[in-house]
Amino acid sequence: MALRKAQQMTLAKTHGQYPAPLAILKLLREGLTVSTREKFTLESSGIAKLAGEPVTRECLRLFFLQESARKPPADLTTTFDPKELRQTAVIGAGAMGAGIALLLARKGVSTRLKDIKPEFVARGMTTVRELLRKDVEKKKLTALDSTRALDRLSPTTEYRGLQNADLVIEAVVEDLEIKRRVFRDLAAVAGLETVLATNTSSLLVRDIAQAVPHPERVVGLHFFNPPHQMLLVEIIHTPETSPEALAKAFAAVQRLGKTPVVVGDCAGFLVNRLLAPYMNEAGFLLTEVTDPLEIDRAAVEFGMPMGPLALSDLVGLDVAAHVAENMHADYGDRMQPALIWRRLKELRAASPGRSLKLLDSSARTLHPEIAAAVIELRREQGLRAARSLPRSTIIERLIFPIINEAARCLAEGIARNADDVDLAMVFGTGFAPFRGGPLRFATAHGLDRIVLTLDELAQSHPHLAPSDALRSAAAAGGFHNLRSATIHDGVAP
Repeated sequence: MALRKAQQMTLAKTHGQYPAPLAILKLLREGLTVSTREKFTLESSGIAKLAGEPVTRECLRLFFLQESARKPPADLTTTFDPKELRQTAVIGAGAMGAGIALLLARKGVSTRLKDIKPEFVARGMTTVRELLRKDVEKKKLTALDSTRALDRLSPTTEYRGLQNADLVIEAVVEDLEIKRRVFRDLAAVAGLETVLATNTSSLLVRDIAQAVPHPERVVGLHFFNPPHQMLLVEIIHTPETSPEALAKAFAAVQRLGKTPVVVGDCAGFLVNRLLAPYMNEAGFLLTEVTDPLEIDRAAVEFGMPMGPLALSDLVGLDVAAHVAENMHADYGDRMQPALIWRRLKELRAASPGRSLKLLDSSARTLHPEIAAAVIELRREQGLRAARSLPRSTIIERLIFPIINEAARCLAEGIARNADDVDLAMVFGTGFAPFRGGPLRFATAHGLDRIVLTLDELAQSHPHLAPSDALRSAAAAGGFHNLRSATIHDGVAP
């Protein structure tokens, strides 16, 4: 009974996509009735069988990619010892800023946490203490370690004390003018050797750097939310970013024990740029499929940690709609927002301050207001009726646009190579690890087949047309034959 229950729980977590947990249960069951010697034989033969599994190969590859990513890129002409990072500051004491400041303090780095009002700073310190309390409660660190981390944090409303800072990370609201104002202030008070980093997720780093007399010391450090849990940090360089600034930013990520991926400067950087067409396509599918929940079921069956509808609710519909608009402004018709995002914005404007979700509280059906909006949109678009699409078609609509946009990122030099794309998407979004990442999946599925499918889909959905970069990759025999960018290549938006 215990083994049956364990199998049910395992399948609920893994959806049968990972063979090792099931192999362990099989070994336990068979080992109940054999000798110790036979148990060892069963174990060794089970390990030998798992070693040949594609899932094992992909997970091992990701492990080695992660280990390799923690070393400075070979073409970075200078390095900085992570142990030499002694003084830092975080500007902005919101949830993200407080989380980043705590990460630094826990790693032994003296850190100032600044915001414009005492109550904002106090709120940030409350966030810090609550995170520490939970970690002590879960025995992730001792009470003494918690006290020491707090001792390294200096809450403040002033810019004083930044002259000797090695690194300052800005984490204020996503407003270009406010960020420029902060960077102008930082440039005036920080030392000339201080690296100025922005944690922006939607603005161009080079636009923010325009406020700084020496833009070569500006980088992007894009932490993912929540920063204390997410492993990936995107390090964004502009054409002006100096090797010394990039090296110091890289060393900071190393010190934090995170997985760094160096990317170029463009709207959405790498991860959000690739995630945008996935999320947007879910909006198109909402008005087309008979059962909208099939969209999330297909994504989870494919190996995503959650479906795009649930993810939209998690990040917030306002954020999802805002991102869709921003990406359309930068990338044009191929990222034309699905009409549902505009309708959701209208619903929110009609009832400001009200929380609105795509899914109801049980997550088993659409929220009634959303369902009504979907029906109305179908009527406005002249759709006769929703269709019952197979999950394989839903997956093609969701995943192939990621691959299509990734090809563009490689061709533009935003991503340095296909391995970086896979690593960033697995650790930044949870993209099916057992598939090795989107480009590893694309290679296994066949680039020619993906191009053909996108050509067919584009007849009714022009925004899904395969890019020239994807066609070139298919013609070249794979993504590994595309140009690999160096750190200071010029970057095309």
